[in-house]
Amino acid sequence: MVKLTLIFFLSLVLQPKLASAGLMIQEVDPYAVLEQDKKKEDDAPKTRTRDEISKARLEKEKKILEEKLPPTCDTAQEFKATYEELISHQLLDFPDRDVVRIAYEVTKGCDGAAERFHVILNLLLNTGVDKRKAVEFALHYARRTDQQTSAFVLIFKGTFLEKYYDMDFKTALATSFKLSLEARGNPEALAKDFRGILDFCVSHKGTDLPFKICAPYALELAMASYLYGDAGLMSSFQKLIDFFMQQKEQDYSIGVQLKFAGRILRHGPKAVENFQTQYAYGISESMKLTQKTSIELAVRVAENSQGRDLK
Repeated sequence: MVKLTLIFFLSLVLQPKLASAGLMIQEVDPYAVLEQDKKKEDDAPKTRTRDEISKARLEKEKKILEEKLPPTCDTAQEFKATYEELISHQLLDFPDRDVVRIAYEVTKGCDGAAERFHVILNLLLNTGVDKRKAVEFALHYARRTDQQTSAFVLIFKGTFLEKYYDMDFKTALATSFKLSLEARGNPEALAKDFRGILDFCVSHKGTDLPFKICAPYALELAMASYLYGDAGLMSSFQKLIDFFMQQKEQDYSIGVQLKFAGRILRHGPKAVENFQTQYAYGISESMKLTQKTSIELAVRVAENSQGRDLK
């Protein structure tokens, strides 16, 4: 009896303390405990040896140092190559101090500058450009990239030296300069697109397309070449033109075909896909639009293919 009374008394004394402390006795899932312990071990930082810590720190410092260091250039080699290039041209009768100054300016273009200078200088001199103007352009490209230099050569040759003799020199030079320096993406692809579009335009010169319209059109559209990757946009351009030519109900002029194609192509390959999908839907039984209306609506829908910031 005394033992039962003691147990009862202890329960009365301890119960309030447990309750006041907010403690509750619950069954514990041993698997849950194991999972929690495992997670704590996974989240805990791994113990590394002193050598591992030291190696990691050195690698981090090396990476930071490499990111801060500017590229190095063999400027002496670039100077020598340019100086000898200028001396070899008898027609470049510059004073010695000018030759030295030009060679020095080329060294600002780092590695490859002398070769870029050489390429542009000889290209322009062969066309009869004033020697000082040729040197000025060559200096400009000496401080540009190899890709930009190649683009200038490809475009300039295609617009002045090879085929399009009715493009005056000044226009050809300005066009080549603008496209090679301002356009984005693969220079060879954009040069190919520019020349391909110009070829198509010139081949229809006898209709409603004077040459002065073709060159700016090809220039503007080639600026969107980068949206189509290294393949360029020429394939999509030709498919769109073929599509417009095949429309029987509406006989579009070459000028209108080019206008529609340009409005679509400058918004990327998704715009071409959207145009085709929307046109098919427009003439389907669901909408029953005329061919002309369906085309014009599809062009407008395609122009929204590149997302815009919503306000």
